[in-house]
Amino acid sequence: MNKVGQIYKERGTPNIWVITKCDGRECNMICQDGEVTYGYVPHFFWEKLELVAEYQTWQEAVNSKEFKVGEK
Repeated sequence: MNKVGQIYKERGTPNIWVITKCDGRECNMICQDGEVTYGYVPHFFWEKLELVAEYQTWQEAVNSKEFKVGEK
């Protein structure tokens, strides 16, 4: 189940994503590079993601060591 505060690594890329809002199949996510997605997240995209950590809030997640990996 997807929920706010989860951190995902996108397989095959350096991208790390945090869920900032989630209501069923529609989620808002922010990527480490600043990209933001809103709304429906396609099934094929979820298949590329690997859960790496969970936090109580999205704010804790974006300030975590897991999300900051590789930051310049």
